[in-house]
Amino acid sequence: LNVFCIMDQISLVTARVVRRNEQYGYKLKGKGEQYLVRHQEGENAGDKVVEYLQPFAIEPIIIEAVRLEKGVDFLNQEEERERIYKCTVAYIVLNESTGKESKVRKGMYLYADDCQEALNCVEKSYGLAESAGVVSIAQTKIIELI
Repeated sequence: LNVFCIMDQISLVTARVVRRNEQYGYKLKGKGEQYLVRHQEGENAGDKVVEYLQPFAIEPIIIEAVRLEKGVDFLNQEEERERIYKCTVAYIVLNESTGKESKVRKGMYLYADDCQEALNCVEKSYGLAESAGVVSIAQTKIIELI
């Protein structure tokens, strides 16, 4: 497989942010917003989100959840688009020492404008053949990669 791997860890952070709606002059109710955060081991992903959102918030930002996304890549992080998709691929790996095949599932996130573009990106990155395939692909509610 030919995949660009990130040495950083990726966490999914949900933050409650209250913003002011300047057009109408009233406070918007805080809601949970999701962000993917690249960070080094030992760094607090929630703190990175708070620092990023601080200029836009009028009340303290509350981190509701932080979940480390183990074994997940972000394929095309340099091609920032409107939407982030999550995809899972499955493929077969041959253990050369035992001669046994095992099925592997790999999760990834990527930027795309639609499902077809996301699928094309995954196929291009993984060079999917007959022994591999996309198991699932879905648009997420993640706002952006920090």
